[in-house]
Amino acid sequence: MITNFKNRIYFMKLFYTLLAVMASSFYLKAQTLKAEYQIVQDISANVDGKGDRKITALESVGFLYRKDSRYIYFQKPSYLDQYPSGKIVENVGTNHNYSINLFMDTVQRLNYKDMDSLIKRYRPDMTGKGGIDFNYIQNFEADFYTWEMHNETKEIQGLKCQKASLTVRGIPQWLVWFTAQVPMQAGIDNIIGIPGLIVEAESIPLKTRYSLIKYTAGLPIADEIFWPAEFKQPFEKMRDLKKSNNTSAEKTKLQKLAELTNQ
Repeated sequence: MITNFKNRIYFMKLFYTLLAVMASSFYLKAQTLKAEYQIVQDISANVDGKGDRKITALESVGFLYRKDSRYIYFQKPSYLDQYPSGKIVENVGTNHNYSINLFMDTVQRLNYKDMDSLIKRYRPDMTGKGGIDFNYIQNFEADFYTWEMHNETKEIQGLKCQKASLTVRGIPQWLVWFTAQVPMQAGIDNIIGIPGLIVEAESIPLKTRYSLIKYTAGLPIADEIFWPAEFKQPFEKMRDLKKSNNTSAEKTKLQKLAELTNQ
């Protein structure tokens, strides 16, 4: 009887050991993620001094990849064939046309973050068809952005989501809904510091809305994803992103361009 009892103890220990190994294996596999987003950017103009009027909307598809501490995000525009000239020209009144140059690269908002080494690489977007041949690199503090976590929650696509917002130097930047059911450290575009997968978001200055289409976790992702062809071109070193220098101090022309394209 004692022998049977010892056997039961042994098999119980073996069972829980195997369970722990399986759980650990699942956790490691779950450190990969691929997500796709539908993106809509409103294009507006103040044509008569009475406030902005929506001219049109531009659509893109966003792709977010994660492998352990590495994250990369980029967008593929859906409007290139619609505007082959690279600009929108809209008649908004008698003898009055509104014109805006568009970003025409096939890959846009390219943004890489490593949450272990705290290194960020990104590519600025330029209007017109000329394109660019350089990138930016900078170090950052993981808590550079101070997100406000709201108590408001709602269910989106079967995921329990929490509301968060970001204001920089008194100017609202982001409004997001994220789910802690899928732990993350970074997200779409330039976002860092959100502790879950972003399900819906709005970039307020860019009048751009993001909606999660689908995501998969735990599947293999090739390392090449995190070093696209665009990153084979030169990098310009930018000053570190630190809370202590997150002020309105005067910036160089290069810094202003980088921050404008990375908002």
